[in-house]
Amino acid sequence: MASTGASALVATHFYGAGVLGRYKELNPTAFAAVVLTDYVPHPIGIPPNLDLYVVADEAAAEVVAGLGVPDKVIHPTGIPIDPAFEEPADVRGIRTEILGLSADDTEDDLPVVLVMGGGLGSGTLERTVLALFRASTAMHLAVLCGANELARKHLQRIYRRRGRSATILSFTDRVRDLMAAATVLVTKPGGMTCTEALARGLPQVLYHPIPGNEEDNAAAMVRYNAGVMVNNTSQILGETLKILTSRRHREGLKEAARSAHRPGSAMAAARLILDGST
Repeated sequence: MASTGASALVATHFYGAGVLGRYKELNPTAFAAVVLTDYVPHPIGIPPNLDLYVVADEAAAEVVAGLGVPDKVIHPTGIPIDPAFEEPADVRGIRTEILGLSADDTEDDLPVVLVMGGGLGSGTLERTVLALFRASTAMHLAVLCGANELARKHLQRIYRRRGRSATILSFTDRVRDLMAAATVLVTKPGGMTCTEALARGLPQVLYHPIPGNEEDNAAAMVRYNAGVMVNNTSQILGETLKILTSRRHREGLKEAARSAHRPGSAMAAARLILDGST
């Protein structure tokens, strides 16, 4: 730390947290913190000797405390996300600019279903989109393929061949805007994505979690009543249509998401780190 001038070391992944615990053993005066970005802490990411633990909620705080960490250094201020997800958005402008929908478009008033498959755009993404395709005339699909350029091109060919329209993108910095315009999010349950959806009050249909952390994230969203978890791809369309067609179900999920969200999580984490390291 002396060579860089840094006053704090912060890990945001459980692998890094484990390494940081060992560093703290060798350098006990260094300020070391972990900011957990999943909803259920993994023991490997909770070395008991750090100075600060920022976690998603009280349930996560209990898990960390159960691993031998003192309560006074555990802070359930929420998973830090970009504050922009908490700000109002120009939904009409987003539908026109990003989704290509205009007042003269026959799909202009269709609900937007946003589909995300993680940064790598996993192979299950294509199966998910094709499951929704059967009812694509009732919705406008916006699909984020991440780094999977082959999936993007393949899905575009399918839609063009069948005369349907959709917005199919690779990496984009407009996730906040797309979430603002969406009625439903169909996604793999990454911790950051789930938290961003909570901030937007966006109902979630969660599919194909990676065993471990993503399964725990999905369980947390279900516990909050902010989303539903499907066991196989064939259930995705039905759960999505239920949210689109049942106002009571949809509003219940939205309200639960807003209640579960912890505003200002990034600023809270930053204050805790700065206050602790000075």
